Amino acid sequence: MRTHNPACPSACPYDVGDILQTLNATPPAERWPGTEWIKYEGYFLMGEDKTYHPAGQRGGSATVTLTVEQMPYHVHDMGTAGYHTFETGMKPIPSWTAYGVLNATDTSNLYTWNTNTQAMGNSEPHNNLPPYIAVYIWRRTA
Repeated sequence: MRTHNPACPSACPYDVGDILQTLNATPPAERWPGTEWIKYEGYFLMGEDKTYHPAGQRGGSATVTLTVEQMPYHVHDMGTAGYHTFETGMKPIPSWTAYGVLNATDTSNLYTWNTNTQAMGNSEPHNNLPPYIAVYIWRRTA
């Protein structure tokens, strides 16, 4: 077992390649003179998997802007879709609404109303961080 002896790098409890996570702001090289460390800022640690995330790989993003393909499948029900019967001789006229355009198609007194919703959203990126606690992360290099 190693002991804490600041004058001796071999007394450092961390081997080269080990990662130290701490709330102590003192750089580890000051705690264990003769050792060298690099500091990671703005990263989460994730367990490696050989297929997609090998050890040492970096990736991810603090914010994400979803594409249309990534949005959940959903329907905006306007309450006017489907077939509506009108009296003979009456013909609805396409009109603008607050939500889009209603278009009527004559099918012998049976009319189909196609309703479109108004476009919404500004494609702004959103925060993609799970709940976290920020710590100092150091990796011993020598």
